[in-house]
Amino acid sequence: MGSHRKSVIVGAVFAMLAAPALAADLPPVVEPPVTPPLEDFSAWYIRGDIGYKMYSDPEVNYANGAVELGEEEFDNTWMVGLGVGYQFNRYLRADVTVDYEFEADFDSRTACVGACGATLGSTTDESNMTVWTFMLNGYVDLAHWNGFTPYVGAGIGVAYIDIDELVETSGFGNPPIPGGEQWNFAANAMAGVAFNITEYLLVDANYRYLWLGDVEGDRDVGGNRLEYEDLAAHEIRVGLRYMIY
Repeated sequence: MGSHRKSVIVGAVFAMLAAPALAADLPPVVEPPVTPPLEDFSAWYIRGDIGYKMYSDPEVNYANGAVELGEEEFDNTWMVGLGVGYQFNRYLRADVTVDYEFEADFDSRTACVGACGATLGSTTDESNMTVWTFMLNGYVDLAHWNGFTPYVGAGIGVAYIDIDELVETSGFGNPPIPGGEQWNFAANAMAGVAFNITEYLLVDANYRYLWLGDVEGDRDVGGNRLEYEDLAAHEIRVGLRYMIY
């Protein structure tokens, strides 16, 4: 019994002496990197976008409403944009953007009276429009799930609108009606989703409703002019955001 107790004591002492040597032979414990909380995340970013723009049919009249154009519509067109912004935290960000809209063709068909009505019944007319928009936008990122971030946003700014003269194409011989250039208040509302391709690069797809307001053309020789009311467009946009830490 005494020899057994001595064997246990000797074994325990040997194990205690051997433990440091065995520990020295083990690989070092690698601590995981400490990641700052998402709430503390902030960074500047740059962005670029392309999009397809679909105009709502405007209301267009001439000579203070004496003539209401008929079947007015702007054709769909494309846009490109650039911007710079700041991500304040995981939920809030803002950016300043500049967008250019390629030429959108305008068409109308308007019933006419007198000799025009007797020969044609209606006249067809054409014009076109280009638009620059300069916007300050704010966003709320709603959630973060497997790299996807849905969001909503809104913006205000100004638009520079350039509308060409309205030219009759039906052959009756009406003279062109002047177009015009104008700065307008503009506003937008949007919803979209971003996806992290890498830590620094995101692809961003969104829908944006853009309101441009009313535009008046220059006066013609008779002192009358065209008035385009409630210019607005639906945009489907896709772009890239690059985070600058």
